[in-house]
Amino acid sequence: MIGSIALAWALTLAPQVLGNVSLREIFTVSSCATVIEDDSIYAGRRMVGLLIVVFWMAGVSTVFWRQERQKSTG
Repeated sequence: MIGSIALAWALTLAPQVLGNVSLREIFTVSSCATVIEDDSIYAGRRMVGLLIVVFWMAGVSTVFWRQERQKSTG
């Protein structure tokens, strides 16, 4: 459920990010904390974080599913 919500949220951010922001801009740390960053860069960082959650949840679910499957066949 959490993975689905994170994926849906990331997909809503995608139009704002894709084609507008490079990966370098997303992962570059600004030297001054008072600088207001572009909204697209902020959205890109949120999207990357949400995709990390999606892939992590998918990996954990896959491992759990395989273990349960082995228990039921074994």
